[in-house]
Amino acid sequence: MERSVSKYRLFMRLSLYVTTGILFLMMGCQGAAPTDTLAKDTREEHPVTPVVKPIVRAEGLAQTPEVQDDESGPGFHDHGIAVPSSALRGAVAVRDQGKGPCVLAFLLDHTGCSSLLHINTLSGESVQVPIPGETGGDSPFASLLSRKNRLYTCYNSRLFEYDPVSRSFTFSAQASPGTAMSLVEDDHGLIWAATYPGCYLFSFNPETRILTDYGPVHTEDWAQYPYYIATDHSGWVYVALGYTRSQIVAFNPATRSSRTVLTDSERQTGMAYLYRDRDGKVYGRALEDRHIAIYGRTPEAGSSGWYELYKGEHRKIGTLVKPDPLGAGSGRRDCYIRDLGEGMSVKNLDPETRSLTLGNKAGEYVKTIRFSYQTEGAYILSVAAAPGGRIAGSSFFPHCAFLYDPETGSYIRHVTPYQWNTLYRQESHVYVGAYPKGLLFDWVPGREWNAEALFTGPGVLRPCAAADTSLNRPHDLVVDQKGQNVILAGTPEYGMTGGGLLFWNIGNNTAEQLDDARVIPHQSVRSLSVLKDGMLLGGTTSAAGTGGLKLADEATLFIMDTDSRKMVWHAALIPGVQDYWDLAVANDGLVYGLADGSVFFVFNPATRSLVTTDDTKRFGKVSWQQGQRAFVTADDGRCFLLFTDGIAQVDGVKGLKWLEKSPVPITSGGDCLNGRIYFASGSHLYSYRVSGAP
Repeated sequence: MERSVSKYRLFMRLSLYVTTGILFLMMGCQGAAPTDTLAKDTREEHPVTPVVKPIVRAEGLAQTPEVQDDESGPGFHDHGIAVPSSALRGAVAVRDQGKGPCVLAFLLDHTGCSSLLHINTLSGESVQVPIPGETGGDSPFASLLSRKNRLYTCYNSRLFEYDPVSRSFTFSAQASPGTAMSLVEDDHGLIWAATYPGCYLFSFNPETRILTDYGPVHTEDWAQYPYYIATDHSGWVYVALGYTRSQIVAFNPATRSSRTVLTDSERQTGMAYLYRDRDGKVYGRALEDRHIAIYGRTPEAGSSGWYELYKGEHRKIGTLVKPDPLGAGSGRRDCYIRDLGEGMSVKNLDPETRSLTLGNKAGEYVKTIRFSYQTEGAYILSVAAAPGGRIAGSSFFPHCAFLYDPETGSYIRHVTPYQWNTLYRQESHVYVGAYPKGLLFDWVPGREWNAEALFTGPGVLRPCAAADTSLNRPHDLVVDQKGQNVILAGTPEYGMTGGGLLFWNIGNNTAEQLDDARVIPHQSVRSLSVLKDGMLLGGTTSAAGTGGLKLADEATLFIMDTDSRKMVWHAALIPGVQDYWDLAVANDGLVYGLADGSVFFVFNPATRSLVTTDDTKRFGKVSWQQGQRAFVTADDGRCFLLFTDGIAQVDGVKGLKWLEKSPVPITSGGDCLNGRIYFASGSHLYSYRVSGAP
């Protein structure tokens, strides 16, 4: 089992957390976010001092350029951290002996989860405790507060135990491969965890300090998400997993053997569910209820499709008569425990404003505690030129939008709903494709952002359309040649195979969605571009939705009539290619493309033929992001390609030529504004002045 976390897998892991509605769950919201539960808008505008970091020169890289102080000069320039905040990865209220109630929260920035924030609610004191060892860029998806007041989590294949009394991590060791999606404490105090993606199971004995890896308890051809875990009174362990096909697994620790509960006909696309009842038994069903999954509500009496699970046996009971779940310190991916005791609770914990708000049992405000912490900043997802001569961008964990003004060196930042994968400028508007649910927004950066009335105000951020399950994670976004339709592309819901296209008519505010059957069956559209004749050019990926099963043998390039929505032409242009990453139309009408991250190609849409290809491996890895912007076109028509190690220029049908090595890794792109190519390196916004630019 692979223990390292690739960049793509890290994106998948981090992005998954959004589906739980975690911004709204943060302190118990049951629907639209009221002002006391969702982080307030943090509109900031201040000059940013360029940060010039020393460049560590490895052998053979002596020609690496330095970052320049003068933004108007040539070369590379660091515009600082775009979003200087971390995100929460679970927060729990605990008792700190003799010091009163405290709040513990794991903090995530673009480097991974490398610290835990410990806040004393009586004194207001806050301490940031480093995570022991390497995090591998990973972060918690589940955490558990044990009956002995210890906090547990597992990520980057390591188990961590935190003691709030000593304010220290008291255990850290190699565990099963992957990240724990669920944890539970059994009747004897053992800590159990199930990990993604291989459905490994392990236990930890807090008394003997022995960690036991039981290996995978279930195998599939796709990445498994074991979201729920429970133990019955007899000691059997049960795991509910999904997404391609749900399943419940019963595991006997004594014999180290497992058995499945659901038959093939009972398994469904989605997530299975189970819980431990106070009667000592476990109850499960083939598919989770969305109200349980998102809002953490108790299973409802009278709901159907239930199994009774005990001593490894399962019995269909159909209707749930009187559910009485046993509290287990959460242990799920949305671990938020608010009760501080003594009639106090956490109303809101906001890492953006650095504030903790407390209330009483009646929900009334009591006080606000201000705290501070060190952060490397949020990961920048995408960068695009915006109206008014500014640069727009988006980050995730936390989810923010930002505007950078090159004239003043200042940022404006806004907390955003959802994860903004794709950005596309059209006159005074920036259209946004957001994850999850394939949401389309119309953002007008020139208008005042009012967080209290974000969707009901004067239209600063207008929700345009929401896709169905065939488009969940946006990957590209364009506006047609007539300026009439915004077209959104992406991969489908978790566990599904084959994504579609969403067309939104700007003039009459109507949407039409095409599923994969009307585009390319069993494939999803990864890249889009509008040809000179107004036709839509698209490139697909054979990959399934997150946690899904791949069915296609190779990816496809296609041409579609945007008016009729009819397919005009399609072909597997380059045999064996699995993913057409990015597309760019040149001034002469030819199309530059990138396939499988390492094949540059030129396509002639008039003859529908491949002109040439060029292997890009000699330049290293191409910069990758969910809403790909690896190609950057300058005002004079020159086209550039962003690599992790630097920038190449497209030399027409001759292929690529190396332009400049970057002093920092290029992690996402990319747009050109006033002669500078803007891109991201982790949490920092950078730019490079193109030679010959005005």
